[in-house]
Amino acid sequence: MLTDAALPVLSAKLPEPTASSDRLPLATFAPAARLLLCDASSDAISLAQNMRLLASIGRPWSAIGVKVGTLAAPVDGDLAAAATEAMSGYVRRLAPDMAEALRPKCKPAKRPDAELFYPPRLADSLGHLRDEYHAFAVHLCLGAFSRRYESLPPDAWSACEQAVLDAVAPLRLIEFIQGDTPPAMVPLVLWSALGLMQAARLLSRDVDLDLADAVVAQVLDRPGDNGALHPSGEHDSLDTWTWRELVGLHALAHIALLRRNAAWTRRVREVAMYHVQNTQPDNVTTQPWALFAFLWSPSSRPFAEQQMHDATVQGLNPVSAMLLADAADALAEFV
Repeated sequence: MLTDAALPVLSAKLPEPTASSDRLPLATFAPAARLLLCDASSDAISLAQNMRLLASIGRPWSAIGVKVGTLAAPVDGDLAAAATEAMSGYVRRLAPDMAEALRPKCKPAKRPDAELFYPPRLADSLGHLRDEYHAFAVHLCLGAFSRRYESLPPDAWSACEQAVLDAVAPLRLIEFIQGDTPPAMVPLVLWSALGLMQAARLLSRDVDLDLADAVVAQVLDRPGDNGALHPSGEHDSLDTWTWRELVGLHALAHIALLRRNAAWTRRVREVAMYHVQNTQPDNVTTQPWALFAFLWSPSSRPFAEQQMHDATVQGLNPVSAMLLADAADALAEFV
């Protein structure tokens, strides 16, 4: 059902990123989502392009030694113009709570006119820029690479492997968080940990697995009230907090599955049940975030059914279709 709903949307022609656009669409990475559902040689070529694009975006972070800092080197390589122009859409000063969490590790700007920047932000079909979209794109591409690892043509396989470290470089911000993770950063931190775990599995980097595991454990040590994933911020609206809950739960469910961690799996079910019992449809987005988390347990599946209903009634957009594909890929682990 998920595949049948997602594939037509993901297979529609999408606009190509161009140098005239200052917002790189998340839908650019639809080929990776398609590869989670079916194997197609044309998508293998597109996946290699997607990975090179992510590497181009991430290369400045690699160039500054994976420290929070300033753009230290120009973006180069394939699709450089698109990546460079896209950067102007998400280079910005750190939000106050991010800056406070990272302050002990922030380096002074190397140029008077430079700004601290993190994380990359991509745009959805409504033009919204979200911190988590970049990490979601990395997750999809690494997932597709892992899913089709043995069937990719040699050139595409080689391009993907060479791009992994640069692609995940922006996710390494989690190395520099001091103390408790601010509530506003919880979903981003979980998504970053997930991407590093995926890369570590592909490249056999145990040190990154250890880092990501520790970060996830730190986030889970500070739960929200009554079984929620995370505390609310001082100025959070219910809608904002709920959106972060579902986006963070989405990442946590994939982390628990990837690491085969029983305690984290129980936490996923606990958070899912919190939302079954407390979250009203008016407070959730029509994007089906955490769909797999709700499908995982029979007791929370009615929430997932409501999510799918809401998404399809509104008309599936590329981002929603990518989320459906991601859920289908996770469920395939149980077949």
